[in-house]
Amino acid sequence: MNWIVARAWLGLGALLLAGFASSTAAGSGRPTSDGLLDAPLNSVRRVATDTLLLVNATVHPEPGVVWAGGSVLIREGRIAAASERRLDTPAGARVVDLTGRHVYAGFVDAYVEVDAPGVGANGPGAHWNPFVTPQRDVLAGEGLSGRDRAALRRQGFAAAGLSPRGGVFRGMGAVVSLAEPASDASTGRPAVYKARAFHSLGFDRAGWRTGGYPSSHMGAIALQRQVLSDATWRRDALAQGWALPRGEAAADAASALDELARDVALVFDADHELKVLHAVDVAREAGRAAVVMASGTEFRAIGAVAEDVREAGARLIVPVAFPKAPDVSSPGAAESVELRELQTWEQAPTNAQRLVEAGVPVALTTHRLRNKGDFTSRLRRAMAHGLPGEAAHAAVTTEAAAALGVSDRLGRIAAGMAGNLVVSDAELFEPGTSAKVLDVYIDGVRHEITRSDDAFVGTWDAVLRDRFRLVFEIDERLRVTVRDGDGGEPAPAAEGEDAPEAASVDAVNVRVEGTRLRFAFDHGKLGFEEGPGAGIWSVSGELVPGEDGERRLVGTGVRGDGAGFPWRASKRAPEDEGEANGEEDEDEAFELKTVPALAGAPFGPYSREAWPEQRAVALVNATVWTSDADAERRHGAGGVIEHGVVVIENGKIAFLGTGEMFERSRPSPDWPGEVIDLEGRHITPGLVDAHSHTGLFGLGVNEGGQAVTSEVRISDALDPSAINWYRQLAGGVTTVLSLHGSANPIGGQSAIHKVRWGAQHPREMRFDNEKPGIKFALGENVKQSNWGDRFTNRYPQTRMGVETIIRDRFHAAQDYAKKWDAYNERVERIRMLRITVEEQDRRIAALERPRLDLELEPLAEILRGERLIHCHSYRQDEILMLCRVAEDFGITIGTFQHGLEVYKVAEVVREHAIGASIFSDWWAFKMEVYDGVPGAGPLQSEVGVLTSYNSDSDDVARRMHMEAAKAVRYAHPDAPVSEAEALKYVTINAAIQMGVGDRVGSIAVGKDADLVVWNTRPLSSFARPERVFVDGRELFSLERDAEDRRAIQRERARLIQKIMGGDESDRAGESPEADAEEDDGRLPLAQRMMARAYRMHALEQLRRGMDADTMLCGDCGCNVLNAAGVR
Repeated sequence: MNWIVARAWLGLGALLLAGFASSTAAGSGRPTSDGLLDAPLNSVRRVATDTLLLVNATVHPEPGVVWAGGSVLIREGRIAAASERRLDTPAGARVVDLTGRHVYAGFVDAYVEVDAPGVGANGPGAHWNPFVTPQRDVLAGEGLSGRDRAALRRQGFAAAGLSPRGGVFRGMGAVVSLAEPASDASTGRPAVYKARAFHSLGFDRAGWRTGGYPSSHMGAIALQRQVLSDATWRRDALAQGWALPRGEAAADAASALDELARDVALVFDADHELKVLHAVDVAREAGRAAVVMASGTEFRAIGAVAEDVREAGARLIVPVAFPKAPDVSSPGAAESVELRELQTWEQAPTNAQRLVEAGVPVALTTHRLRNKGDFTSRLRRAMAHGLPGEAAHAAVTTEAAAALGVSDRLGRIAAGMAGNLVVSDAELFEPGTSAKVLDVYIDGVRHEITRSDDAFVGTWDAVLRDRFRLVFEIDERLRVTVRDGDGGEPAPAAEGEDAPEAASVDAVNVRVEGTRLRFAFDHGKLGFEEGPGAGIWSVSGELVPGEDGERRLVGTGVRGDGAGFPWRASKRAPEDEGEANGEEDEDEAFELKTVPALAGAPFGPYSREAWPEQRAVALVNATVWTSDADAERRHGAGGVIEHGVVVIENGKIAFLGTGEMFERSRPSPDWPGEVIDLEGRHITPGLVDAHSHTGLFGLGVNEGGQAVTSEVRISDALDPSAINWYRQLAGGVTTVLSLHGSANPIGGQSAIHKVRWGAQHPREMRFDNEKPGIKFALGENVKQSNWGDRFTNRYPQTRMGVETIIRDRFHAAQDYAKKWDAYNERVERIRMLRITVEEQDRRIAALERPRLDLELEPLAEILRGERLIHCHSYRQDEILMLCRVAEDFGITIGTFQHGLEVYKVAEVVREHAIGASIFSDWWAFKMEVYDGVPGAGPLQSEVGVLTSYNSDSDDVARRMHMEAAKAVRYAHPDAPVSEAEALKYVTINAAIQMGVGDRVGSIAVGKDADLVVWNTRPLSSFARPERVFVDGRELFSLERDAEDRRAIQRERARLIQKIMGGDESDRAGESPEADAEEDDGRLPLAQRMMARAYRMHALEQLRRGMDADTMLCGDCGCNVLNAAGVR
């Protein structure tokens, strides 16, 4: 006993001596804490053990590069060296043998949303708009919970770009470590790789019924543009010493605008493919780098997205959240699913692959997944749908790091990079892989992902004493079954006895400690002959690397008589297990999922691979309704040419005349065009709709958050894929005036669009060199008469207030224009000086530049005669009011829209406006429209008011020729309107009002070849377009439509069969319906009641045979959006 005590004291003394030595040797121990902000150590100091050497691994230092037998040296959390060969072991390094393992750079999730503290509305530097909080810092909040960090690590992520949640300018993002904080606070907190790494932006908006600005997507864009412009102006003002606006302080660390002056990337959250385009445009205008958190449906506008992203040098962060398969379980359910939804389900897993193929830089993220643990399975699904393994590897490493601006420290295995590694049991980015992430090293610290226990699970072939063969079967609960491995059959049963079962026994006392396994089993129950070693055998083994890279179990055991023996075991591959169990080995190679190529644009039914050629065509032997004054003078009959000919070349009208005239000037025999005989057919100009909201409701048609919203642009809400474009094209409409809604006295900027079905990009529908316009509105909508009792505090609430605010803004625009005129004059004087261009630029930069005001800029254009007003109006007193305002400011109004009482004051309107675009026979749908009359159009036309009929409805727009026919029907018998004259109400008159009468609206040489071929007289109730040309391209024909319908039926049937017969993994996905139900449950009671009311309204519309989401005439989006604001 004395000897034992002495040995104990000697050991303790040695330990104390070693501790003293280690604590006093320079550099061999840690200080009392790792950082100035870390807690002090509350125990003895630790010996430094920060050097780690990983050897014998298959290392993937970056995508496309593989080192067999590579090694990585990590020191103090950073990679000190990496090599394709075995590195020398530094003194004190811990060596980890990774034979048979693969090592990658730690993955980076480029976009993870978290909550961040808000900022006080009245704090220093706060912006007036609560959606603008760029001074928020994501690091000021709690960040990711331990549960979320663990979930990301299980997918292989070691770092993440954290983005503040909520808002238009959401705050500063950061790139952080996903390490689990150490239990000892003195070791410091997980690393922040880059603080204030990017500005986070979104397109959030206030609810329509809750008030606030912005209330629309286009409002969010306008707010982004204005704030970014203001930040640049303030930065220049501070640098040049310009006078700041009253009440604003100089540079302030808490200032929203000063924070935005920080030159880092703008990261936009875009949950729709078109929003990706808008994000890129906003960043490009501001001269900033753009990174876009994409929607996952970019394939629906792949051409436009790829082109814009590449040209801007932007990057995309792409989710792998795929939609759940639509319900097609019954004929009724299948019939209710749109083809576009079916195609979206099928194509969604190809999104990343199509973007990569198009040359777009792509990073992948767990964002938009309901369960982050689904990331790996969704990534493999994307790879199964064609995403190359190398691209997938890059998307979570190098591309993700580049998107966050941290390529110098994350995303690769190289000296100087963070010690972030992923260890797997096989190749992670090979199609069909089932590899597991075993460990994630973050800053050199190992985080176990797959428990070491799991390495034991499977079937092992064991050899004991080099003689006996056994099989150890270990399940996921670490239960061990031992059976005879020699393959012998059990002895036959004696007569009258049951056949014996195969010899096997369950092990007992199973223990797993790290890489060591031990258990015991009854040797006698395996059917071996009794002998001196019979009884309970115990074995203990260690996992060790084998020569072929696979793990082996090697150990020792003890027989029943106490004699020892060696043993070893090798693990069967999964296919070997199947063979051993008598299963058929199909040896089936992994196959990529087969998904059809994208059919073209737009995504969905009636898509076009490309626009038809602008070929030369002669349309002969038709009745041509020209709507042209010159043709009327030359040919008479109201400009209607019997047996007429129209020749199209290069998208323009090259010839117009009679058949005789055509024969006299017939092209040479080698003319490359086609002659189409249209005997019995009629040709008109393409119809023009002077009031349209088509293709706008997906992103919002009204910005009702303020009384004046002239800064918003309706073109920012255009969706070229809306099916109503095709329906209207089939009705003969080729040009429309897309207008903002009527929620405010001064609304947003309008745009003129050609109905170019098949457009890849929204801008391809824009009318070239159009006359800019803007929407004004008067009456009940703008003073919120029918909005409910809660909407009584926004100015104006009376018609007097409407006039006052319009006048006020025009006066403000005059003052604004004077400032810019003075500035521009000074710039011109400097440009006239005989000095170098560099010196001119320097002096101009020093000039005090006026602040760009996006609200006043278009109003100044109105005052300069560069932009037309299109004013929603009904009552005569208001119409007179705006005429007087226009006279006072020297403005010519473009059109009075709706204008139901224009006929009462037609003489005044004739003198102050280009014309009036009205309804044919809509009235009495609210108090201010009770004096509308169906004969208003002919009445005011007789006085000299240029009159057009418009739709203000997706449904009415399909039958604009019938609207024109009503002018014939309702004209006074003493002043009849001919069919030719009535046709002008939906052709040339509307075009002139829009400022494009020199291009469209009539058939004349040199004009755009926008033409409609009808089966009979165009104003007949039996008239139907057979062909429609836009810019000389035949974009619609009955023959092509019939082919498309058959193709749609075939495609629907194929997709429904694919869903019904596919495997569960293909049908799995995110459920928008579940999201909607969950969101609906969180709404206040009043809004839930409103949502139910909207659903009932929609059902009633459907019962009447109407589309519930189409416009109702006269409400300009207010009626639908009042309900839709809670959808």
